[in-house]
Amino acid sequence: MSRSYSFDSVQVVDCDIVGSVVQCLLRDMKVNFFCFSGFPSIGIDYDEDGEIFIITLSRSSVIKSSFCLTKEQAINTSKRFRAGELDHDKSIFKIVQRAISEIDSFD
Repeated sequence: MSRSYSFDSVQVVDCDIVGSVVQCLLRDMKVNFFCFSGFPSIGIDYDEDGEIFIITLSRSSVIKSSFCLTKEQAINTSKRFRAGELDHDKSIFKIVQRAISEIDSFD
């Protein structure tokens, strides 16, 4: 089930953040010939204040990697994805890339 967060009349939907992360994963796969065995699950949580979004990539209960997005980053990447941008979000690409490389190191 998709969750929606509202900040100063701006809607952030976790599915939009997940979509943006997926675009980054696909970009990494194309550019760096990144090859992973099974697409990771992507989970989203946030701190009590809604200032930090915690994104977790996992392939099992043991193989996980998490990274954080600020509220501003979450809003921007959500809006960008919802607007139909076809290219990955360069502002979060390196963060996502580091997380997936951590998971890849378990292979």
